[in-house]
Amino acid sequence: MATNQQWRTAPLWGLSLRSMYLHDGRTTDLNTAIVDHSPDGTGEAGIVIGRYQALSPTDQANLIAFLDSL
Repeated sequence: MATNQQWRTAPLWGLSLRSMYLHDGRTTDLNTAIVDHSPDGTGEAGIVIGRYQALSPTDQANLIAFLDSL
């Protein structure tokens, strides 16, 4: 359960049916949604963003393709 100081991330099922991402719908691009999930690089998302950015461009593209298949 998320408190009023937190956001609950929606499940990834049906992700391919969405056209806008992030809690406020400010991007239509999954790469941007991942990188901008924590603009200051802190919090729980910061670790995941760092790992994503450490992937090779091919692995990033493969991950985005997988997310687009959900």
